[in-house]
Amino acid sequence: MPHPEADPHIRLDLYQDRSSAVTATITGTPTRTIYALLTIHGFESLDEQTMVMARIDREEPHYAEQAARALRAENITVDITPELRDEIDTEWTWANYPMPWCSREEIREVSNDAQKIYDDIRHGRLIIHAHALDGWTTVLKPSPSSNVSTATPYAPARHRPPAPNTKLNRRAPRYLERPTPSRPPR
Repeated sequence: MPHPEADPHIRLDLYQDRSSAVTATITGTPTRTIYALLTIHGFESLDEQTMVMARIDREEPHYAEQAARALRAENITVDITPELRDEIDTEWTWANYPMPWCSREEIREVSNDAQKIYDDIRHGRLIIHAHALDGWTTVLKPSPSSNVSTATPYAPARHRPPAPNTKLNRRAPRYLERPTPSRPPR
């Protein structure tokens, strides 16, 4: 008689070598749904039973809780260790944050955009061949082989302060401007 497959069980914990990184240990028979949900939420596979999430903004506990909610929505058992739960529940401040006018959620949105850019560069999906200061924003110009067609600002426009009337408020260098389509003569 065949043995029934063990229901998968996920244990989320802090990674011992980096204080903010989070590990997901899978017991039971892992499914594609588990791998997909964890991958969508920023985890990367170490082996068949272990995935880890490390972010440049050190917001792993926040995104680990989002992953736990998504897994529970799929009726997958998730345990969060007390140490990770303490990190999730801890309020944080970022000293000298360069955009003090942003709310906590806006800061997370900006840092998540930066994480996506970092991941694309790390995985070879985005190759940067130029960057420049465009008034208040540093922009990246991806290479033609990347699947990004325009200059990418570090901070989305809605998160930038209003530009002051100074010499810094000038146009981007011509090599960073988006080419305008030529119009046929009338």
